[in-house]
Amino acid sequence: MSRPLSPGRIRRYKADWLRTQGCDPAIVGFLTGELPAWRAQLHYTRLRRSELIWWHRRYLLAHFGTRLCPFPEAPGDYGSRIALPMTLFATVMGAQQRELAEVRAVSSPAPSEIVAAHNLYTGYTLMLLYLATGHRPVGSPFERLGDMDLATGLIWISDKTTSGERGARVLVLPQAAQQQLRHWCDHLRRLQTVLGVYQLPSLENAH
Repeated sequence: MSRPLSPGRIRRYKADWLRTQGCDPAIVGFLTGELPAWRAQLHYTRLRRSELIWWHRRYLLAHFGTRLCPFPEAPGDYGSRIALPMTLFATVMGAQQRELAEVRAVSSPAPSEIVAAHNLYTGYTLMLLYLATGHRPVGSPFERLGDMDLATGLIWISDKTTSGERGARVLVLPQAAQQQLRHWCDHLRRLQTVLGVYQLPSLENAH
């Protein structure tokens, strides 16, 4: 006797059928109720509702014939890449820029003020890169400059862990993000020079 049907078996069969038909992995995950932790594409893909319905109807027609109730129109999108208004970007980045201008107005900053300014500039740079790439909030984002090729404007991102799926992607950086990365590298070089005048303890002697 064959095993009885279960929701899990039905989902797996549907997922296998959709894949053999050339369906996008994100659509497969959405139509079978997979979590983003197991289907990486769901983190950063926007899907048209009409396309989801088209694939679902195709599956039903292939297995149950043509006697289907008509599906209602479904304009709009699902997913995490829904466009944000430019006014929101301007408000967020403008507030960060004003804070940076205030800390940079100090002519002879103390070490603690240098640290505060550096941390603020780090947050500004991270925020811009997050908005430019859709990078998920993880423990160590953008940790290697080698992942960024400013000559071509490309960045390699690995911000998720999945089973059986690739957890990385290559993106084109907008001009503003490329320019900010160049400013960031210049900032690190200047910071090294500024900190050289202070008698800072060596990490090798720290206990």
